[in-house]
Amino acid sequence: MVKKAASSSARKSKPVANANGKAKAKAKAVAELSPNELDTNGSSVPDFPDVSNTSPKKRAYPDELPEDTSNKKSKSASGTPERDGPTKEKRFPSPPQEPANAIDKENWQGFCDIESDPDYFSVMVREMGVNGVVVREVFGLNPDTLNFTLPQPIYGLILLYRYREGPEADQEDKCPENVWFANQLPAQNSCATLAMINILMNAPNVNIGENLNEFKKFTADLKPFHRGEALASFKFVKRIHNSFAKKMDMLESDTNLALKAQKNVKGRRNSQGSDSSIEDNAHHFVAFLPVDGEVWKLDGYDCNPTAIGDLNAAPEQDWLQIAASKITEVMTSAGDGDYTVLALCKSPVARLRQEMSESWVTYQLVESCLGSLSPDWRTQTSVEDSAPCSPNILQSLGVEGKQIDATCVPVDTKRVIEGQDEAGLLARREVLSAEQRMLQSDILEQMEVESAENMKATERRWDYGPAIKVWLERLAANGYLEENLARFMPKK
Repeated sequence: MVKKAASSSARKSKPVANANGKAKAKAKAVAELSPNELDTNGSSVPDFPDVSNTSPKKRAYPDELPEDTSNKKSKSASGTPERDGPTKEKRFPSPPQEPANAIDKENWQGFCDIESDPDYFSVMVREMGVNGVVVREVFGLNPDTLNFTLPQPIYGLILLYRYREGPEADQEDKCPENVWFANQLPAQNSCATLAMINILMNAPNVNIGENLNEFKKFTADLKPFHRGEALASFKFVKRIHNSFAKKMDMLESDTNLALKAQKNVKGRRNSQGSDSSIEDNAHHFVAFLPVDGEVWKLDGYDCNPTAIGDLNAAPEQDWLQIAASKITEVMTSAGDGDYTVLALCKSPVARLRQEMSESWVTYQLVESCLGSLSPDWRTQTSVEDSAPCSPNILQSLGVEGKQIDATCVPVDTKRVIEGQDEAGLLARREVLSAEQRMLQSDILEQMEVESAENMKATERRWDYGPAIKVWLERLAANGYLEENLARFMPKK
């Protein structure tokens, strides 16, 4: 935009230049100034000119125009021929020796590749505003193993595998109204985020946060492809996804996209499974989840969802059995061991906080009943030894007041407590105190797990590329690389 403004200044000064040689020289000098050298007085160009009503082709003019601006002379005035259209801008605003900044990532149109690390995905889910959901790796597809090793409930499974085209799935003619499903747009690496969102949008009793909830409402009446378009333009999710992008990742993604486009233009098709095929070597994420008594496969490359099982027809089957069977089938057909299975589950710390809230309100009921039976009951026990977590401690553990206010003692438990005598109430109070101390320890442990995940994601987001580049340049400058290069070269 700044280059265009300088060129416009040069063009406007030409009539003056024909009338006055000094004015022409001044206009030429202004046109040759770099954008940072232009001041903001009346004779110069502002830093941010209004180009909203200007034709983009005008940006193709060189900074210094010759007297005859025909195409022939314009080309001869420069060593490199000029093409019609906007002038070439920097790929990224930040200097090459610096990491990609927030502006680089926000303006970049792609989605970066992210390793299939459940810790990274757990952090992304929390940053999207989803409450009480974590991502865990699956090490066995036996339903008993899944139920024993993973936090419960499990909202969905995600299969990551090296993509190969398989037989056409038995897809629905259109997306069912009770299933939220979005397509993955071509040439985008958003399949990991898309698979998680496809599960979260269909997960029952999950607080997906304000942003995702509004997005779900906005896209409720859209078709899967248009939902995919909306997701690709959803800056909130895209910013979180691309927070893991490094400048080299962005450049490589653009290069791969250019190669794919070039292959399509030339009409070349690589054989399936060829090492030279970037697309065939890409990895893909597919979601499996239950919705209203049916088990679905949500593949962003499919036009519509695919129903793979009916729980109503086979009530003895768990949805995990159906999903695990289908995942095993896909992995077997892939013909290699390059796959990973992830699960979206209820966060352990969310479950523990709910248990703490229930224990707290039950404890308050017990003390209230004790006060009704014997106003001086506290003199008969050691308050310090049995005192539960204080409100301040509860808050530090993430158990908020609104959660406690929304928690009620189960009816059966309340009836039993109200019918107990003083000795029974004191004994129950001791049990609840011990329970809360154990819950406090467990919550702190899980908070440490979340803290470690956040630290791991922070380290992954840090771009060490510029530092490595400087380090290698200095090794080259002092001759170390040249002296030791032979050690790292392949042997003939």
